[in-house]
This record gives sequence, structure tokens and C-alpha cells, in this order.
Amino acid sequence: MRKRGIRPRTGQGLAGPGAMIRSHYQIHAEVRRVFARHWVDLDRIQFGVYRDMLRVTGELLCSREASAPATAALLEVLQGELMRVPEIRCVQFDLRNWQRDTDGRWQQTNRATVAEPGTQSSSTVVHVAGPGGAKTN
Repeated sequence: MRKRGIRPRTGQGLAGPGAMIRSHYQIHAEVRRVFARHWVDLDRIQFGVYRDMLRVTGELLCSREASAPATAALLEVLQGELMRVPEIRCVQFDLRNWQRDTDGRWQQTNRATVAEPGTQSSSTVVHVAGPGGAKTN
């Protein structure tokens, strides 16, 4: 006997009818692969997925093995690759060492790695909508 008010899963997630629903572990693994492919230091960032939104916080730095430091172009590439993960429809960056300027371009900030006592950190949150959506800063 079925309990009242509980519907069985139909397999219709964000990817469309009949698509396999992936666990949050699988989605997180794919996000980690994107960061690792570009030598992003995973010890310095945190990320989480809630429904169809990915939120990235912390400091964007490349690991010691990387041939180049993090750049604005890297942020654009990461944004594009993360948006190709089927379950992610928007990406929100809240980074201590990068922010968008008034023209929407990424600018590196010279913030200390560790906040000094008595100071407050300010950060820029950037919401990027998926295909067909608007981009806001």
C-alpha cells in the first residue's frame, strides 16, 4: 500500500525525461574534476551544490604543480566548464581574492590569505544564469 502524498520517482530530473538522476556525490566529483583539470588548489576553495546552483567560496589559487597562476581567463574557463555539468544551471562565485569590476571583468584583489583580527572581509557574489538566462553582478 502506498502512503498518501508520496509520489514515486519518475526519472525526470533537470536533465530531462528518462535521464538518470545522479547523486550529489557524483556531481561533486565532476566539479572536483573540473577544478583539478585546471590545477586549482582544492584546499583553498569550498563548493556546494544546492538544487541546480553551484556556490564556490574561498580563494582561487593554482597548486604548486601548475605552470601558471590563476588568471581572469581561468575564471571564465572554469565558469564555462562548470555550466556544462548537466545538473548545474547557475554558478555563484564568492571569492576573497577575485571580484568583478563595474564592467563585469574579473580583477584580482590583493587580500591577505588570513584575515587580520578586527577586520571584516568583503566579497563579491556573482550569479551566472544558465542558457537563456540573464547575467547579473
